[in-house]
Amino acid sequence: MSEQGQKRKRGKGWYRKQAFLNKRMKTGHRLAAGQRGFIVTCNDHEKDAVKESYNILNEYADKLYGPEESPAKAAADSSDEGSEEDIEKAIANEVQNLKTTAQSERRFQNCLTGARNCIFIKTTIPDPTHLAHAIFSDLLQTKVQKSRHALRLLPVIGTCKGNLKSIISLAEEVLAPFFTDTKFEVTYTVMFKARNNNGIGREMTISSLREMITEKFPSVLTRLTSVDPQLTILVEVMCGVGCIAVVRDFTRFRKYNLVEVVSERPSLSEKKNEDNDGKVEGEGVVADGSEERTQTVTGTADMDSGQPQLDSKAEENGTAVGVQNTGSAATEQLENQTQASAQSVDCAETEPSIAAQRDIVAVPKQTEEKADCDATAE
Repeated sequence: MSEQGQKRKRGKGWYRKQAFLNKRMKTGHRLAAGQRGFIVTCNDHEKDAVKESYNILNEYADKLYGPEESPAKAAADSSDEGSEEDIEKAIANEVQNLKTTAQSERRFQNCLTGARNCIFIKTTIPDPTHLAHAIFSDLLQTKVQKSRHALRLLPVIGTCKGNLKSIISLAEEVLAPFFTDTKFEVTYTVMFKARNNNGIGREMTISSLREMITEKFPSVLTRLTSVDPQLTILVEVMCGVGCIAVVRDFTRFRKYNLVEVVSERPSLSEKKNEDNDGKVEGEGVVADGSEERTQTVTGTADMDSGQPQLDSKAEENGTAVGVQNTGSAATEQLENQTQASAQSVDCAETEPSIAAQRDIVAVPKQTEEKADCDATAE
């Protein structure tokens, strides 16, 4: 077979998908500069994540801002009002209403981002940060999981072109409402994430934002910190578009994760607090135990009762040594010591008798020799 024959021809599904994507790109549902919305990350199930995001956002938006006025309902009302007109005029009005419905913007609209597992939902509400904070406050309180595939939900307050100059210019505009308190210190941190874009660096972006905040808001006492900051500035770059999000309680809401915020597992900050508390309590226990370790454990040696005599320090780990475990060994040691002492006493008693016998034997020998000498002299 030839090389062309070995290659498989693309199926009709691929061409339909490309045509659908091209159609969506032409309709304008694509991430671009000058938008507000929400960045939603998912785990390879983008369609399901979009549905879950729509449900969550619409549920809480209806509570805060009231139900959305549907363009289809408005078209039906207008058609009812013109029912007395001719049929041709009614049809023309209906067609016009359908066109306006297709061109009108909904409260939440999914847009293509060009990055995998990353969704952008455009919105018309004025403050996405307020809506996101209300969502996570309720989820943290109720502990009811409302998403399975949608993970993080980040409110974006502005988008621009994906270069450093545009990002700094947008940050000057959107950060002004958050740095107005001149009485107290405002702590913040900057996080950067780039997807499918290598033209902008992390360190340069963070340092430029820090310099801009210091110069733009000189009357506000600001401090860049990573330990429980009041504000978290998120810079997300996807392809050629830069997004800026400013959130509060970033650590408390588990980095704005819809799944983790309802989990019963403690967060990293809670674990650190527990570890610090445990260290303080542990030091107190060691201090108390050190006094016990300095005290010696003594006992009386009673051979009739079989209790051993102990004179040793407690173990360093503070555990008490059981008498049942060491009683037999201590008893054997005492018996050996007793036998050794008895043998020493017997030896001490026998040594004088042997010396006395030697003296007794030596005295007669000396008297006999003296008698022999006297006899010879005579």
